[in-house]
Amino acid sequence: MKTIITTLSVVLLLASCKTDVKDQSQNGSDSIQVSTSDGHNSQNSLTYTGTYKGTLPCASCDGIETTLTLVDDKNFTKKMVYLGEKSNNVFETKGTYSFDKSGSVITLKAKGEEDYMLKIGENVAIMLDKSGKEITGDLSENYKLNKVLETANSTSLEGKKFKLVELNGKPIGETRKEMFIQFLEKGRFAAKAGCNNLGGDFKSESEMKVSFSKVFSTMMACPDGMDTESVFTAALEKVDSYSLQDGKLQLYKAKMAPLAVFELVP
Repeated sequence: MKTIITTLSVVLLLASCKTDVKDQSQNGSDSIQVSTSDGHNSQNSLTYTGTYKGTLPCASCDGIETTLTLVDDKNFTKKMVYLGEKSNNVFETKGTYSFDKSGSVITLKAKGEEDYMLKIGENVAIMLDKSGKEITGDLSENYKLNKVLETANSTSLEGKKFKLVELNGKPIGETRKEMFIQFLEKGRFAAKAGCNNLGGDFKSESEMKVSFSKVFSTMMACPDGMDTESVFTAALEKVDSYSLQDGKLQLYKAKMAPLAVFELVP
């Protein structure tokens, strides 16, 4: 198990699972070539951010239950659970990723690990070998992580972005398109309700309970919209609960009239 911990490189680990898979990969197709003649690729055409899950092959356990989350600031988190191991079987990693020139292959970098690559497709992340080739053969399907697709009815906030449509019972005009709140990973949020960027922490320890803290603003002098921004910031600091149904997010204080109402941004 110590050998697995020290390497913790998905590609190297998976390559050791089955020697015949490695041979098949070497004899397979050349490095991935992605046509970009029309300017479309995974980076600019797909919603690639989100969470991908799958169980990868393992040479010394029953499989590696893997959860990979890509966020839009080019950071990632990865959780690997070595099934069948009785202790020291959960490992979490965080790092950064970048796209290659094709815009369809990403390289993940983390301290203490070797770099490894994935090909990003429609709702799938495909593990590649060290030379950037897809692994072929009978086990090829086992090297895919499928994206977790959340519906509008999902009550989870993390990873979602919402447009502000109502504040303290008053509708927000269509001209104010930049008013939003986005829930990031690790309990962070970003928002805008005027010309300033807002941010801070949010906590949602139980379903339908949420609170905001350490709210900050870039403090720019705005020609207009400062009143709305101040009311929005004050509302966030009061919130203690929410509801989310059919893509409509409502933030409450003590379950009274909603302080703010949002619509999910697809």
